[in-house]
Amino acid sequence: MENRAVSISLVISLVAYLISKLLLKAYTALQQSIQNSTFEPLIGALHQIIGILPWLIGGAAAGYLCNQKPLKHGAITGTIYGAAFSFLGILMLSMQTYETPDKISQIIYALVFTAKCTFLFTLSSASGYLLAKPRKGL
Repeated sequence: MENRAVSISLVISLVAYLISKLLLKAYTALQQSIQNSTFEPLIGALHQIIGILPWLIGGAAAGYLCNQKPLKHGAITGTIYGAAFSFLGILMLSMQTYETPDKISQIIYALVFTAKCTFLFTLSSASGYLLAKPRKGL
């Protein structure tokens, strides 16, 4: 495992997450200011594009930075990213008082989120690896 590729791509994912949160704030202001129904599909697509930034950029960075096995490094990065955010979410929610079935559903949601991040980071790492390969004759 290339620790450098995984750690740098985690930092890049975190930065992309923070940037996407700022863009989502601007998106909310834009959505409230535009009341024309003609632009609603465009604004909805913009929301989806902003939402995929962390895993798309982070996974592509993992694939771009590794020398071999980009899918493995993308999966490792996605698992660490998903587990870290899930752990923080469970930690914040555990400080509140909830019933036991709610806590079980939170743990299941965290596991599903981690699996989703693993899959999405793996997909995007392949594109980053292909970007890093030198182009041969067209």
